[in-house]
Amino acid sequence: MTGTVTNRITGAPLQGITVRAYVDDVYYVGVPTQANGTYTIAGLDPAAGSWDLRFTDGSGTYRLQWWENGIKPQVATPVSLAVNTTTTADAQLTPNASLPTLSGTVRADGTNAPIQGIEVRAFQNGLAVDVRTTNASGAYTFGNLLPGTYTLRFSDPGGNWTLEWWQDQALKANATNVVLPVGGAVIADAHLAPAPQSPRSAPRSIRHASRPPGRRARWTAAPRATAA
Repeated sequence: MTGTVTNRITGAPLQGITVRAYVDDVYYVGVPTQANGTYTIAGLDPAAGSWDLRFTDGSGTYRLQWWENGIKPQVATPVSLAVNTTTTADAQLTPNASLPTLSGTVRADGTNAPIQGIEVRAFQNGLAVDVRTTNASGAYTFGNLLPGTYTLRFSDPGGNWTLEWWQDQALKANATNVVLPVGGAVIADAHLAPAPQSPRSAPRSIRHASRPPGRRARWTAAPRATAA
């Protein structure tokens, strides 16, 4: 397997990036990129399992990512290997200083009052990759997401507000995607409706035998049988 790692913004090759290969989520081997940004990993067995790549910068200048543009291993794209074939897997890393921001405010339908404690989850490739909780002003901010396409889900752990996908959708399949550009600032507000209240069952009344006021119930013993 071979590839070239470059700066997503300038296209310049990146030296010293560590490229790690994982098979079925288990670390196998790691190599550094050369001055021209290239790397080579030899001896990978296509039959060993599903291969993933992770790109990390020891200096902390560039955001860690999984191939291809994944934030976490769960959303990584497996690299397809074939016997006696060289597979190319290039990567473009984003400087931490140029990561996009995603923010917004969650308010109540009708009153427009801010809602605190709403969990805002960002999904990439169908899986949740990060979560934020709205503050007292109903605001949230993501600042560590990679450029790319996401979907957002707004949910209330307390169950007082109806779950919603952006924008105003009850189902994930109908959610509007949020596209984050390099260095961009995207705003995604939401308005939630109160959760439907389940009807409470009426309390059962206990019926007592009627008796005259101030009178206690009297018990009369049955007469004993006499011997003949």
